[in-house]
Amino acid sequence: MLAEVIGMESGFRNVKNPTSTAFGFGQQVSANMVMRVCRLDRTRPEDSIMGTALELRAKLDKTGSLAGALRAYGTTAAMPPEREASVLRRFAKLMVPAAKAAAKPPKA
Repeated sequence: MLAEVIGMESGFRNVKNPTSTAFGFGQQVSANMVMRVCRLDRTRPEDSIMGTALELRAKLDKTGSLAGALRAYGTTAAMPPEREASVLRRFAKLMVPAAKAAAKPPKA
């Protein structure tokens, strides 16, 4: 899921958005609270990716849904409803195998 978000946000490029203060793989804005609190540098690829993961987790916890987390992050906020539905279906397919794997008890 993280790779999908980064692909949509920056095309896997560590770049600055020309129309905002967003920068990095996760396109964090300069006032991003997660990046500041965790002392992450959005210009460093590893920090930008970690910040994206931490922020997505926080937004998922806050909103309680994948759709809410992606909207709050800004990934799907400006998308037409049919495009957003398509993105959510793709994300749901990615999450099902991960949820099944997490639910399996470890082998003894």
